[in-house]
Amino acid sequence: MLQYFGILLNTGVGCQEPRVLLQAPSNDKEKKKKRGTPTGQSGYQIFLKHECARLKAHDPEIDGKKVLRMAVDAWQKMSASDKEV
Repeated sequence: MLQYFGILLNTGVGCQEPRVLLQAPSNDKEKKKKRGTPTGQSGYQIFLKHECARLKAHDPEIDGKKVLRMAVDAWQKMSASDKEV
């Protein structure tokens, strides 16, 4: 007898029962990456991503919190028509 994930499997030589093989449980941390255009991102999230990258490239020594604060301030100062583009 062989124990596999808490189930006893009969592995004897003269055994007439078929062997049962169970697949190991998948790891939830290993998720497939989605390819192509990102879905579910709002214009705000896309703007923040690009604006933070631009600010960080302009001044690499700046703190991450300050970069985010500056990007959020820039978003708030934008007009509604600019936010839709």
